Amino acid sequence: DKPAPSAAGKSSPGAVYLINFQKVGRAAYLGHLEQVELFKRAFRRAGIEPAMSEGFHPQPKISFLTALPLGITSEDEYLRVVTNEIYAAEDLAVRLGDKLPEDIIIKSARMLPPHRAKIQHEAVTWRLVVYRPVFQPGGPPHPEAVLIHEDKTGGCRDYPLSQLVREAEATADSVTLTLWLGLNRPPQPRAAAEARWGL
Repeated sequence: DKPAPSAAGKSSPGAVYLINFQKVGRAAYLGHLEQVELFKRAFRRAGIEPAMSEGFHPQPKISFLTALPLGITSEDEYLRVVTNEIYAAEDLAVRLGDKLPEDIIIKSARMLPPHRAKIQHEAVTWRLVVYRPVFQPGGPPHPEAVLIHEDKTGGCRDYPLSQLVREAEATADSVTLTLWLGLNRPPQPRAAAEARWGL
C-alpha cells in the first residue's frame, strides 16, 4: 500500500536510506552531474521511487555526501535517498545494483532512523597513487604549507593545510590524506599533497 497523503495533499516519504557504493575503473571519469543522472535512471529502471522536492522544478531527493574530482576512484562513496515507499534495505541494494554499470558497485544499503535522516561527513580520506616514486616516505616535510587556489573567475583563496589536513602519510608511490570537510569548498587532495610534500 502507498503512504496516505499528508495534510498538504502530497504523499509522505516512506523512508530515508544511506547507500554505500564503490566507484572504480571507467566510472572514475563520470562527472558529478553525469553520476547524478546515472543514479536517477537506475532508480527508475529498478522500480524504486524517490520522493520529489517541492517547487516549480521538482527533483528526486537524491544527494551524495561528497563529489569526487574527475579521474578519482573510491572504495567508499555514500548516497542518501528519500523514498515514497518503504523497501527492505537488502532488496533495494540488489535491485539498484542490477541497473548500474559494472564499475559502480553497491556495497550496502540501510534505512536511517528519523533522528539521523540528515547526515554529513566530517572528514574524508583520500589515497593518491602515482606511477613513479615521487613522495618522501613518512609524514609531510611541509606540514605548515599554505595552498593558494585561483578559481575560474580569477579570485584567490588561501588554504592553511595545517588546519585542514587531519592525517597525512606517504610511501614512495602513494600518499594518504584525511581532509576536514568543514569548508564549503575544501582543497583538492592532489593539490594538498603536492603542497605538503613540496612537489
